Amino acid sequence: MLRLRIIAAYVGREFTLSFLVSFLFFFVIFFINVLLVMADDILSKQVPFFDVMALITFAMPQILVLAVPFGTLLGALLALGRLSSDFELTAMQASGIRLASTFVPLAVIGLALSAVSFVTSDLLLPASTIQFNNVYRRILYSNPALELEPFSVKRFQDTSIVTGALEDGVLHDITIIDRGGGDERRVITAKRAGLAESASQAGVISLTLEDVFTQASHDRQPGSFEYSTSDQMVYNIVLQDITVSLASLGPREKSSVDVWLEIGEQRADLEEQIVRLAEDRSAGAFTIQEQLAATVVQAEGRSGPERGALLAQAREELTAQLSDVRRRGERPPSDRTLRNHLFEFHKKFSVPLACLVFVVFAFPAGLLAPRSGRTYGLLLGLGVAVVYWVLLFFGQTTGLRLRYSPALTMWFPNLVVLAAGAVALLVRRAR
Repeated sequence: MLRLRIIAAYVGREFTLSFLVSFLFFFVIFFINVLLVMADDILSKQVPFFDVMALITFAMPQILVLAVPFGTLLGALLALGRLSSDFELTAMQASGIRLASTFVPLAVIGLALSAVSFVTSDLLLPASTIQFNNVYRRILYSNPALELEPFSVKRFQDTSIVTGALEDGVLHDITIIDRGGGDERRVITAKRAGLAESASQAGVISLTLEDVFTQASHDRQPGSFEYSTSDQMVYNIVLQDITVSLASLGPREKSSVDVWLEIGEQRADLEEQIVRLAEDRSAGAFTIQEQLAATVVQAEGRSGPERGALLAQAREELTAQLSDVRRRGERPPSDRTLRNHLFEFHKKFSVPLACLVFVVFAFPAGLLAPRSGRTYGLLLGLGVAVVYWVLLFFGQTTGLRLRYSPALTMWFPNLVVLAAGAVALLVRRAR
């Protein structure tokens, strides 16, 4: 028993050290990606240093969600590749220690890392996203230029702003499309626009437009419009309208319990939509039957030519109505939101559990390592990580569009890795 504990501690320490190095490797890769995104959106806008650090800190959980599983994969392959290439596993077998005994510490650590990854995704990610939104909103109030950039189109609420070049703090060739009171639609163009926070109203930024042309139309009066010109106009934008999208969390940023509760509500709504569609189709069919019966009654008292013309006209009308009823019955209710929640719900469990799946794969695959064990583990780990990420990413994107099973699509990468591990085990036994 003491010998098994020593072996377990030795193998566990080897795996832990390799995991830490691998985790830092993937963490730096994902961290640099986050920095590049922020460099374009935030760092170039002269945002205070401490605010940038706060945003980076609150973005950490989304990095950890993938860095931990991939670090587990690469760490396990590096550790087992080193032990196998140095014949340490062979020496353990020669000492009467079964290979299964060396797998136990790896499985325990992999299960613990799965738990860490799940807690990060299910608890830390929602909380950090809320804090990220709060910091970003505060920065936006003090630096409105974060959202209004040159050569861009910004949409928020009922307003779209198209901007041109930015020179010396002045936007050129700006177009604003918005909806005024009631049914009014406006298109405002200006040669130049200056951006500043409103001095009279908190939470409002003002666009000082120059050389302005305004065209307005009304939905109730199609084809008619009115226009006006002015040398200058002040257009106010409420920052709350810009940041409204930050206030809501998607299924990825919510806990699994919250996502599951929303799935239940959306399923109930979907069932109601299906019932309403069925009732609507039945009502349409009943209306067609009534019209058909009324047409037959009208045709009975008429001469041959009149009856033929009446029946031909009724046939065209009823055929068009019947096609419309069929389309309404065949058109399923929109369930894209529900399916997106289902994909994210399964992903919250499949990705963390991938830590244990990677360990199960790495054990037989690592035993096949040649003399250059670490190089073999590095190349194989990076290859499997890329394949896993591609299957996960394209599975979700194409699954939403092609209506694949969310459960099968999100668990398919894990099944592929397990199948590869089974193949490696068979090869190992054959050798």
